[in-house]
Amino acid sequence: MEIRNNKHWETLFGSAWDKLALSVPDVGAFMLDHKEKKLYMDMNAGKILGYDREPTYEQLSLLVSNSEERGLGINSFRIIVAEQNGEYTSCFLNRMNVSSDMYSVLSLCSMARLTAAAAESDSPSLIAIIHTERFDSPEISDSNVIESVAAIINALPAGGMAAASEKNRFWIFVPGFEGDKETFLKGLQESVRDVCGEVMTFTAGCGRDDGTPLQRMRTAEVTLFDAIQAGKGTIGLYSPEKYENRKEEFEKQRKLSMLIDSNLFTYNFQPIVSAQNGAVIAYEALMRTDKSINMFPLEIIDTAAQSGRLYDIEKATMRNTLHYISMNQAIFKDKKLFVNSIPAYMLTYSDWEALVQDYGELMEKLVIEMTEQTEIDNDKLAVIHDRFSRSGIDLAIDDYGTGYSNTSNLLRYKPKCVKIDRSLIESIDSNLKMQKLVSSLIDFCHENGFNVLAEGVETRNELKTMIKLGSDLIQGYYVSKPKPFAMAEITDELQDEISLFYKLYANETIRVYRPEGNAAIDMDQLENARYDAVFIESDSVFIEGTKDKKYHIYLMVKDGIKTSITLKNVGLTTYTDNMEQEVAPCIGLGKHSEVDLILEGSNSCHHSGIYVPESSSLRIIGEGYMYVATSTTVAYGIGADPEHSYGNISIEGSSTVEVHTQGDVNVSIGGGRNDAGSVISISDCEVIIDTIGKDCIGVGVQDGNGLIRINKAKLRIKLSGQNPVGIGALAGSVDIEMDRYDVDYVVSGINVCGVGMVRNGKGVLSMTEGSYSCDIHANIGNVIGTRNGDLECNITKSVLSFYCEGNDVTGIGDIDGEGDVNIRESELNLEFRIGRGEAICSALGQVTIDNCLENIKVND
Repeated sequence: MEIRNNKHWETLFGSAWDKLALSVPDVGAFMLDHKEKKLYMDMNAGKILGYDREPTYEQLSLLVSNSEERGLGINSFRIIVAEQNGEYTSCFLNRMNVSSDMYSVLSLCSMARLTAAAAESDSPSLIAIIHTERFDSPEISDSNVIESVAAIINALPAGGMAAASEKNRFWIFVPGFEGDKETFLKGLQESVRDVCGEVMTFTAGCGRDDGTPLQRMRTAEVTLFDAIQAGKGTIGLYSPEKYENRKEEFEKQRKLSMLIDSNLFTYNFQPIVSAQNGAVIAYEALMRTDKSINMFPLEIIDTAAQSGRLYDIEKATMRNTLHYISMNQAIFKDKKLFVNSIPAYMLTYSDWEALVQDYGELMEKLVIEMTEQTEIDNDKLAVIHDRFSRSGIDLAIDDYGTGYSNTSNLLRYKPKCVKIDRSLIESIDSNLKMQKLVSSLIDFCHENGFNVLAEGVETRNELKTMIKLGSDLIQGYYVSKPKPFAMAEITDELQDEISLFYKLYANETIRVYRPEGNAAIDMDQLENARYDAVFIESDSVFIEGTKDKKYHIYLMVKDGIKTSITLKNVGLTTYTDNMEQEVAPCIGLGKHSEVDLILEGSNSCHHSGIYVPESSSLRIIGEGYMYVATSTTVAYGIGADPEHSYGNISIEGSSTVEVHTQGDVNVSIGGGRNDAGSVISISDCEVIIDTIGKDCIGVGVQDGNGLIRINKAKLRIKLSGQNPVGIGALAGSVDIEMDRYDVDYVVSGINVCGVGMVRNGKGVLSMTEGSYSCDIHANIGNVIGTRNGDLECNITKSVLSFYCEGNDVTGIGDIDGEGDVNIRESELNLEFRIGRGEAICSALGQVTIDNCLENIKVND
């Protein structure tokens, strides 16, 4: 092509460009003359673009508009628009690094060729993008890609084309296609499985049937984005409605791909200083992006999670931060760099070893942060400890204090540093209750050899308070805002201020009491000595207080121990003015612990209850009294909150336990789930329950799998809420055994159950030799049984007395489901004032009433 006669070309590229293009074959240039509708190219452009013959002005115009909208063309070349106006558009080309093995083995065409073929095709056709993947791993190797795409190419019909988009994403174009797209793509999936085995598949997105190739490809990419979120192996078909709803999300995903694939990450660095003298001892690397991406860190993480690219974020973060250390070794001579990690996407062995190979001894400068909510199994944790130990990396726990349930995990993780979450530090100088909580957390960390870092310190008073409470390190805006470089030190004035605070408070201690074995503890003495918590790690302890007095001290039981705790006139409280604020339990069992709680005199827990994690067991015995009153948004009395699983709970002997809960969601005795198959057992005692809220459980579990045993016990239950259940569950399965029982139940609500489940219940209910009195006022109610379920109800030698008012109330059984009802040798005094309902029924099961005294009134 003759280009010398075009004045714009000479102006833009100059006479030396041909020599440069001759010596550097991976760069090229072309120009679009919009007035003449002509294309001008140098000798490299056509080869880089992959055209078999000289392209047209129209083809390159389409390719440029495609690249402009994407920011990046495909990973085989990049188009850089140098200048653009009404007369012409000039572009540079840069061939990208691509796996030579992959492209030599696969019969792939160029992206430009596929786009041109799609533009020239007049017949119906299919354009789709496929994302190759493994079912069993987040990582996919080049060999996996080659095998999968080779199988797809071989299965394409005559005229079908495939071109690369990214490492494991490929475009396919099938001209003359008139079949069912989903069936066709599932056939390609079968071809992949035939060649690669069951572990390999792909997720696909089909574009619209009409429009320009760019429009069709854009809709295919949005459809793929939606399909990836639906799960591996999903075939996504274009829907105009879904496209309109999802295109903004896809735009974020497109930016994310550009961010990751072109490694456009930037980082700011916030100093971490000593609480003794203000010396900078480390920095935290905080992810940022340039203006072309303009995404916040949480936005990046959320988008990466949706598009399955969290592993790529983890890999880039590790490599980029280590590269920064390597380029600034003088700064990091005596300092470290805190880096956030995503443990669920821990680097593969090969990627980790590549980091070790590239950065070696510099890795000891890293402190890897994980959140306390991260649940890591023992096998993965062992790998992390081994890697960090061999490379000299320290571990930190981030956001600590946002959930007490993971406190015991610190002993498994063995961190060097624990970062107290900003939510606990905000305005802590004016919140005495929060000061006590945080000081106990700091004491717990120090007792186990962990340094404490106060993050998010934003005021002088917060700084002073956190130094007073014993924090070792300080980070936050008051010290320094994040900057695009690692600053060597903070101001002299601030260093002096920190040093002064430390000197003022260095001798003050916020204490956690650790009694010796068989110790006797006087709560008044602990209060006078300003203790905030008792940490129990011995096999027995006796704790005595003053009757009717509340102590702002809570009890913690060490993980994995068996102990007995005797309480005599001990009142505990964790009161806070903020009902939304999460607080520690008054009594908290450690994981895998067994505790006998022996009651003497009158004892109480206020504002929070007794926490029993799913791996632990609590037995309440003795002749005393325990009053538990909680009033938080998500409340529980004894067990676990409605969002978590509880352990074994036993209340027995001649003790009396009274539980009052008030909140949106409540469980008086039990918890939200029963993942461990724990048993709630109440025997030879009296239990009183009074609960108000939206969802209320007296004794049981919110989400099924309940195992409840009541023997020779007296229960007085009063509930008021939208969905209250006396004994049982809101839904799911439950087995209830009640023997020689005395239950009195008063309830008002919308969807009500006495003993059983509100809806969809399954299991077996057995009530023998007892008395059950029930007063129900409800829109929909079940006194004994469930709705639309399969709950077997067996009642023997019992006296049942019901008074029921409501729109739709069933006495015993299931008016809409199945499950046999068997009642023998019992007295039934049942009175109903209802619209719809039956006294005793099972819509699809059998009802047997044998040798019973029946006094049943329905709307009499």
